[in-house]
Amino acid sequence: MVNDPTTSSYVRMDGWDEEAEKWFRDRAQAS
Repeated sequence: MVNDPTTSSYVRMDGWDEEAEKWFRDRAQAS
């Protein structure tokens, strides 16, 4: 979940754009 504390901290890390792209891609495949 986006509201998960670990995710909230994670998205503030450097390289967010690159990680976000992979994350959304993984979520799309999981759906």
